[in-house]
Amino acid sequence: MDEFERYLQGEDLYRKYEVTRITWDCDRLQSQFEEKYLNTVRRRIARDGNAVVFTKSELAPEAFERWIKEAQYSLSFGQERQISNPANLMPALIVRLFDRFEFRSGDLRDNVANDFEPRCEG
Repeated sequence: MDEFERYLQGEDLYRKYEVTRITWDCDRLQSQFEEKYLNTVRRRIARDGNAVVFTKSELAPEAFERWIKEAQYSLSFGQERQISNPANLMPALIVRLFDRFEFRSGDLRDNVANDFEPRCEG
């Protein structure tokens, strides 16, 4: 996970390794991501297989839709080729490691496919 983070922050792994030999151990990276990042936000963000589950307490349907749009906008910052802002590191990991996002609030649920070109697909 540490090396993957350094890669996202600009370390040139292509110089360090032969480019054709870079492979992502997605399950291991997802598990390390869960252990490192999700333990502190367990009630709001969790992992469910190849999905990241975002949870908020009871929202009205309109607020739920607005929340999903805002979350997708925030995740879009994770698409940057090189992450210079530390606040964007977690979204960068999420959009590369998980192929879908699930949003939950009370009885409301929505699944959104990751259209940010994930490296790991289920």
